[in-house]
Amino acid sequence: MATKEILRSDVKRQFLNLSRTEYQLRSKQVQAALLADPAWQRADMIGLTVSTPQEIDTYGLLEAAWASGKRTAVPKADAEHKSLAFYEIKDFDELSPAFAGILEPKASREKYVAAQRLELLVVPGFVFDAKGYRIGFGGGFYDRFLAEHKIPSCSIGLNFQYVDRLEPEVHDMPVDQVFIEGKEEL
Repeated sequence: MATKEILRSDVKRQFLNLSRTEYQLRSKQVQAALLADPAWQRADMIGLTVSTPQEIDTYGLLEAAWASGKRTAVPKADAEHKSLAFYEIKDFDELSPAFAGILEPKASREKYVAAQRLELLVVPGFVFDAKGYRIGFGGGFYDRFLAEHKIPSCSIGLNFQYVDRLEPEVHDMPVDQVFIEGKEEL
């Protein structure tokens, strides 16, 4: 099996090779599967990241959540402690570039969302398998978060982000569901 670094690099390259139109169309197909899922429909407070060009689009998910009256919380990473804290946002204007240009919310006590208030967590990643294991960005932030907090979780990806089986390490935490382009829910 290819190393995590090779798999990450391959997925990044494939995302960058997509035209803007193809990227949006393919992302919307996967978003539609998640939006139709009972876990999404039941959740009032949803935690998710703001995507970069090297990930499946999540802007559409944020907009769909707001349009249907759901609340959204976006993580702010604490690199020193390798932890995540979530803050409610209602608009993209509440975000600003942070490490590596990733958009994050401004930290404020009023907007802080405790982990137990999240009813669904959409976990980012580069590569996913059928058991919910993933290769993320390499910091272990979400693995630690999922280990500490038992929150319904899922990931979304395009077909080139799927592999039959990953070799999880001891600290790797699977998500509950994976929505991959062209596949039934895993």
